[in-house]
Amino acid sequence: MGEKNETQASAADSSDSIDESVAEVVESPVDDAPKFSVKAKTHSKKRTNKASKLQPQKTRKAYVPRIVGISAGIGAVVAIVISGVLGQFYKDKTLPNVYVAGQKMSGKTEQQIKDDLTTRTKKLNITLKSGDKVLKPSLKEIGYTVDQKATVTAALEAKRDVGLISRLQFWHKVDVPAVVSINDTLINQYVETNIPEILNPPTDATLAFNARTQAFDITNQAAGQGADMISLKAELSMLGKTFKPHPIDVTVAEKGPNITEAELAAILDTANEIVGRRITLTGLGYTYTARASDIAEWITPTPKEGGGVKLVVDPAKIQSYVETISKRISSSPVDTKVLVDEATGQQVVLQQGRDGTELADQEQLANAIANSIAKGEDITQQMNIKVAAHKTVNMSSYDKWIEVDLSEQRTTAYERATPVNSFIIASGTAGHETVKGEFEIWLRVRSQTMQGGSKADGSYYSIPNVEWVSYFYQDYALHGAWWREKFGYPASHGCVNMRNEDARWVYEWAPLGTKVIVHD
Repeated sequence: MGEKNETQASAADSSDSIDESVAEVVESPVDDAPKFSVKAKTHSKKRTNKASKLQPQKTRKAYVPRIVGISAGIGAVVAIVISGVLGQFYKDKTLPNVYVAGQKMSGKTEQQIKDDLTTRTKKLNITLKSGDKVLKPSLKEIGYTVDQKATVTAALEAKRDVGLISRLQFWHKVDVPAVVSINDTLINQYVETNIPEILNPPTDATLAFNARTQAFDITNQAAGQGADMISLKAELSMLGKTFKPHPIDVTVAEKGPNITEAELAAILDTANEIVGRRITLTGLGYTYTARASDIAEWITPTPKEGGGVKLVVDPAKIQSYVETISKRISSSPVDTKVLVDEATGQQVVLQQGRDGTELADQEQLANAIANSIAKGEDITQQMNIKVAAHKTVNMSSYDKWIEVDLSEQRTTAYERATPVNSFIIASGTAGHETVKGEFEIWLRVRSQTMQGGSKADGSYYSIPNVEWVSYFYQDYALHGAWWREKFGYPASHGCVNMRNEDARWVYEWAPLGTKVIVHD
């Protein structure tokens, strides 16, 4: 028993040694393989069998990753090849399964997409509803346009910004909506014209100049209502997704004022400071100082981007003020009209002349005023007033000419310096004064009906068979007045009324181009 136990123990020890040796062979480096212990050599057969069983496991661990790597490499190469082939085919075309405005456009060129958009846009019908009212505006009426260039660009770029694998997934669908724009002015104009019943414009607060206090007051604001244009434009833009129209309800939204009382209150002091500025224009003996009410016309509260209100100085309104001053200053020169007696050389003055004046550099003057207001400064600005000298005209140099003396109520016909005939007349009354100046007969009419005045104020007239008419300025004429019994005082609507026989003499004596001088 004791021996047997020793033998078993020895066998057990040997078995343990073999297990350790096998472990060394599998786990140790190759250089350590020949270094077996005595125990390992004694039981070499048993060790060899175990080692041979472990060897195949070592081989599988080494080659499986290589197979997987080779397969992956081949797959990548195939993917690259496929991608390259597809890339060349779809180089200038839409990728597979790309839809434009709901229409499949796979493999389409730029021109094909444009043609499709053009055709479908022409067929697009829009329907707007407001209560019981149904409207069908044309695309042009509401400024509805499709940006073909932007839409085509988006379609050709669809799916190209993703990875290679995603691009190979040709079944993946991408919807590209048509890029749509709506003109704000036209859509507003269409709604206001065709659905006026939903409109109630808001009332802006304003700056009203108070003549009593010589300062601005703020008027009240009030809310209104109108079409909800944000919602309407959004619905119209959504049509670009499919080009499949549906009735669109025009809803109502509250419209607040563009300028509120609170916004004006913030600039009220500045506005009142501006109208208090002293603006004086001087030159050539003239002096004009702008009134507060004048300055108040030049400034306008205007909404700012991002909210709030600013005061805007309107150069056009200042220019209008300057033109008003110019009209007071400017006058055309009046030539001195004289007759020279050829025998004695004595002169008779028919019309006393005077120099004319003109306000020059009006734009620069207006700009100077605007700049002073912007700087918050008073200004005394010198005006550039030019003088136009009058001439002296010797009326005896004309073969024929006609003098109309309004103060004497008489017309005289001259051949050079010699009066050949003279007639009593009736010129225009107050409010219908006969025009003064130097003119020429431009039209002659044997007989006509003359009409004028206003039925509303009772000044309307219609006189038939007015004879021997010689027009010398616009609709001013020398003509016969058969209905008038007395002459020698203003009585007409502006024409020079004469007895019929006198008007006939002038008509037959004075050809077209004959000078007519009208003076007081």
